[in-house]
Amino acid sequence: MRRLENKPPLPKTFFEPNDWAFQSRENIRLYIKKGGVLNIRSSRGCRGNCAFCTTPRLPRELKRFQARDISLVVDEIKNAVTGYGIEPVVNFTDDEFGDFERIEELACELQRRNLRAAFSLELRAAGMLKGSASAWKDLHSGGLCRVFTGLESLNKNTLKEWKKPVKPEELLQSIEKCRSGGILKLRSEVDEACGAG
Repeated sequence: MRRLENKPPLPKTFFEPNDWAFQSRENIRLYIKKGGVLNIRSSRGCRGNCAFCTTPRLPRELKRFQARDISLVVDEIKNAVTGYGIEPVVNFTDDEFGDFERIEELACELQRRNLRAAFSLELRAAGMLKGSASAWKDLHSGGLCRVFTGLESLNKNTLKEWKKPVKPEELLQSIEKCRSGGILKLRSEVDEACGAG
């Protein structure tokens, strides 16, 4: 692929997540009727450095993890539910939602506002290990129903080559923690070398 010459410089400032406007959702009812759900972005960037991912190659302003305040995230959920009359079934489209404490903060804020929502999100396996079995059950009761995480391989050498910061046994522990909490686990395809070495 030919490189572009004289690329325009990146702007010096970027919209911070807390400055994001609520999305216009005029067609959300039709979208949901066809099987869709409410998609919300609560952060930008990722703290991972996976060798196969494009995010770590982005300019620093775009790849560094920046989280939106949970209160604003819940504001947007409530705005969509009350403004468009839809069921609060939410899919977070972040590269990484954040650490375990941020999920707990989301569940608590939803409960504080008496807003019952079912939500799915993307987490890094290393962060999933922090929560106890009882904490995962509490999150499930609070609305967390699905988790997507990368399980590209259970081969320790492959994980090291791909710059994944967890060991094979830790990946399996993260799955078990979700299962023990009653959460349906979604994961990416497992490498053919799974279990080898």
